[in-house]
Amino acid sequence: MRVIEDFISEELVKKIDSIIHSNIGDYKWSTNLFWKRGVVENSNFFVTYPLHKHKEIYDELKDSICSIVDPSLSCEEFLFNYTIFTSGAYIPWHDDGSTFFAATIYLNENWNSEDGGLLLYKREDDEIVAIVPKYRRIVVNNLRCEHHVT
Repeated sequence: MRVIEDFISEELVKKIDSIIHSNIGDYKWSTNLFWKRGVVENSNFFVTYPLHKHKEIYDELKDSICSIVDPSLSCEEFLFNYTIFTSGAYIPWHDDGSTFFAATIYLNENWNSEDGGLLLYKREDDEIVAIVPKYRRIVVNNLRCEHHVT
């Protein structure tokens, strides 16, 4: 896991926020309610919106992430989703399968430990490490290590 602080600019956060607010109620929002039970377990629902459909932010996000993961990547296609967790929602332990890498960018300005959202991952020695949500922080998982979101 790689953690980088202040990964995206305030300007880009405002663009994302504007897109989300102007698309509330759009049919493109989806949920985990219909995922396989083994993936969801007993999680409450969360909703997700496909930001990768918005050209005005796609290239900037893609180029920024490629530059920190591996500048030699061609980075042809990325999926960017904006996710809102409800109380009691979580993602159980998993790895990301054949995905080359996955990343989480935290956009919540105010977070407290009662909110959940900790990213837990297992190191090679099976020790569990927690990463706390912090505004504009990115966490890149390019090691395919097992992880869980509380």
